[in-house]
Amino acid sequence: MAAELDSRNYSKSRTVSQTRDTSSLPSSLPPLPLPPRSAPPSMPRPEFPFPRAPSSLNRSPSPLPRSPPPSRSSTPRLSTYARSHPAIPYRAPFLIGIDFGTTFSGVAWAKGSSRSGNLDQKSIHVVTDWPGGGNDSYKVPTKIQYGANGSHQCGYEVSARSDSLQWFKLLLIEEEDIPNHLRDSDHIQVIDDVRERLARTGKTVVEVIADYLKFLWNNAIATIKRSETSALVDSTPCVVVLTFPLLWKPYAVQRMRDAAQRAGILAPRSRTSVAPTILHTVEEPEAAALAIYGDRRRDRSAFGIGQTFVVLDAGGGTCDLGQWQALKAQICSDISISNRKSGGLCGAAFLDKEFDKKPKEWVGKKKVKETNEAVYRRLLEDNWERVLKKKFDGSNRDWGFPAPPEWEKTSFKSKVFGRRLDKPTINNSELSLTAEKLKEVFKPILGQIYEFVLQQVSTASDRGKNPTAIVLAGGLGSNLYLYKFLSRKFSNTDIIQHPYPGPWQAICRGAVIRADIVAPPGPHLEADWQEAASSVPTGVISRKSRHSYGIVKFVDFVEGFHDRRDRWEMESVNRIAAINQMEWYIKRDDDMQDRQPKKMPWKRYLPEDYQDTTIGVDLFHCDPSLPTRKADHVRKLCTIHARLPPLSTLPVLRNDVGKKFHVVHFDFLMTPQGTSIEWTVWINDEKL
Repeated sequence: MAAELDSRNYSKSRTVSQTRDTSSLPSSLPPLPLPPRSAPPSMPRPEFPFPRAPSSLNRSPSPLPRSPPPSRSSTPRLSTYARSHPAIPYRAPFLIGIDFGTTFSGVAWAKGSSRSGNLDQKSIHVVTDWPGGGNDSYKVPTKIQYGANGSHQCGYEVSARSDSLQWFKLLLIEEEDIPNHLRDSDHIQVIDDVRERLARTGKTVVEVIADYLKFLWNNAIATIKRSETSALVDSTPCVVVLTFPLLWKPYAVQRMRDAAQRAGILAPRSRTSVAPTILHTVEEPEAAALAIYGDRRRDRSAFGIGQTFVVLDAGGGTCDLGQWQALKAQICSDISISNRKSGGLCGAAFLDKEFDKKPKEWVGKKKVKETNEAVYRRLLEDNWERVLKKKFDGSNRDWGFPAPPEWEKTSFKSKVFGRRLDKPTINNSELSLTAEKLKEVFKPILGQIYEFVLQQVSTASDRGKNPTAIVLAGGLGSNLYLYKFLSRKFSNTDIIQHPYPGPWQAICRGAVIRADIVAPPGPHLEADWQEAASSVPTGVISRKSRHSYGIVKFVDFVEGFHDRRDRWEMESVNRIAAINQMEWYIKRDDDMQDRQPKKMPWKRYLPEDYQDTTIGVDLFHCDPSLPTRKADHVRKLCTIHARLPPLSTLPVLRNDVGKKFHVVHFDFLMTPQGTSIEWTVWINDEKL
């Protein structure tokens, strides 16, 4: 999950959006000393020594802001201005969910209403008309092919050639962040192949993803315009939600947001100077949970209050699992515990790789090599991708696979196939495959999925949270053999697989539901305000942090406790400090409440001749361990900026050597918004 903090709009009310999983922060933080501008040499004198405040000022900051936002239970009141002036015309936004997948991608949309969180799921439309794919394609291949002149084609328009680029989504994570057991497996070859093809394009992965997202976005907007007219779409704001897998680190989510920016998703459209596009992100299993939970509630088959369910999102590149608990009719709460959510690189792309190796075993490498590359790729796409991978259910019968003329001359007397039952044969230009042969293709991937599900279910059961059901989502989640396989392994737990294309559409539909939840509310009458205040929030209302977040500070050096590499002698104030010390404000597995603000009071001392008009605090993240000092695996996430008031308005302190400092008390009011964080900055009792 990546993080992004927007540094715009410092003037009055400033909001900073951070893309990551959300969790609560402690209500108070210790003072934050100002480190030197550059790394000091051994035994340096600091540029800005930490001042010793007089007793009258040596106190913690007063609680800020003085008037916190009202709680959900309080009744909002309309201002005098709002009562005496007519309401400004309001146009509810379009809600757009983008499931950018490893092998296939999907887009869904809906028209919002004046009050968020009340979307009728029957009003969600899935884009099915993709260039070259007809008008009934629920998803489009995540493929892109570049021409010699820099042009490119995407999706179904890509010809069945080996030089097309696919599975490039997997390159958003660094190789060092791929688990060791996957790095040492055949799966890493898939990523290496994609990285090699990407290098031949001369583009970065962010640039390639931007080109593909632009294709998705343009087709989605064109579809909405056909339904709602160009004039309406161009003058209506949009709330867009992008989905991402659990395996991703914060930097990977940030790269996807950068790609969305380059793709023009946030670019102003004509006649929309007052109707900007807002971008949010959501984890793929959460999006699936929102769609599945909503479907069951609509069909009056919702889980009972207190019951838990596991969502298995078996997609193209990753399989992710999350567990939720039903609290009320329209709410589900993230209750992932211990290892929280889990998953790995065992999606349909690796199943494709397993099947791609089999024809070489069945008919010989030479015969496959003699087959025209375009013919072979089309053969796999038409018969494996669209037929066998979706419809194989493990039943004990022969399954047909068309064979090109080069294969018909093949002798099947090789000892590789053993018994007669296992020998593929060609009848009427068709390769006849036994169920056992196809099970060999599925076995490695399904075995890994089973291990992840078992880990999730076992951990939950140990904590008294036995799941009522395991719900399948994603493209591979539509496979009937996976359903039967898990039903045998978890005989005491219901396995739920909605009819096709339900599982395949769940992610993008859930992203639309999340867009409705985070959409800015429209103006209401006073009665509507009171009704909204007493209504129950919808969606996933609590989560657990997947990472730990904190800052770097320095403290008094303690011999024998601190690393001597961090020893820093501050001669000007007769103090020996330990630099590179971590203060963790969010810890992995911490609970958070969606849209419930938390306050972080901080303090900063600035030199008298401080020239900058802003201050910044670096935020770091790591997992799973929490080191006390800044280790190699602790990474910088972002810098939080705020504009300073005039220095003349700030209190002044003088240290022991007579040097003056300005004292800045500032608070960050943090409001979790799904996988984002909104920040409101307060300095010396004033909101900036």
